[in-house]
Amino acid sequence: MGYCGFACATVCLAACSFLTAPATAQVRGMPQPAPRHGRPHRPHRHTSLPPEPAPTGPWTASRARFILSAESLLGASGYAETATGTQLGQSVEGRASGASFHLFKGSEIIDPWSEARLGFDAVLRPGITLGTGIGYATVTRDDPGPPHEISLFMIVPRVGFMLGPSRYLGVWLRAGVGYTSVTVATTGNSDVTQRALDLVVDPQLVFTPFPHAGIMVGPALNVGLSGSASQNSNRVEFTSSSYGVNAGLALLF
Repeated sequence: MGYCGFACATVCLAACSFLTAPATAQVRGMPQPAPRHGRPHRPHRHTSLPPEPAPTGPWTASRARFILSAESLLGASGYAETATGTQLGQSVEGRASGASFHLFKGSEIIDPWSEARLGFDAVLRPGITLGTGIGYATVTRDDPGPPHEISLFMIVPRVGFMLGPSRYLGVWLRAGVGYTSVTVATTGNSDVTQRALDLVVDPQLVFTPFPHAGIMVGPALNVGLSGSASQNSNRVEFTSSSYGVNAGLALLF
């Protein structure tokens, strides 16, 4: 190799050293640029929420998640009814009022809302309750008139709010729209069917002498929205409202 070849080789080596010098500096000390292709690495993020801390302190009614109740087992109420319609082809209009006291059994025809019923309510956070009260009863009577059987069905979908201010006391605010159907069946073909729709407001005080067991006591206000009673071709429109106080039992899970 002559002088020219040696000179060319020297120039090539010097150029390669100059080109590789910045890359070496980047490797040793300078940050490297992000790659052109693909996504840069990102740390994994946890999307799930941390678990809620366990409640502390004594148990209260507001910690329940489900309530099974026997309602209106004992109570006293007053009622007022206004009716208009036709009877025997003639227009009729009337008013009635009175009071009743009941133990387990209510007045199926006069005041169907006084009948005992079962309650099923779920407790959502923070204390909101959603549920319903359901009642059913049949009774046979022979006074007044011929023997007849009375059948009652009741359902009260409702929403509420449960508070637990202390270990032994809870406050359960609740209201809903209830439906009742009462049928009076006699030996002849003259059954009477009575249906009513009421606004039902019955807040309760819940005494819990033991955890998960409560005694309920509170007022009851049933505001008549609509109603009808029919027998053969006769039909009467009415609204019936009642008010009073009742008591019951509850299991809080």
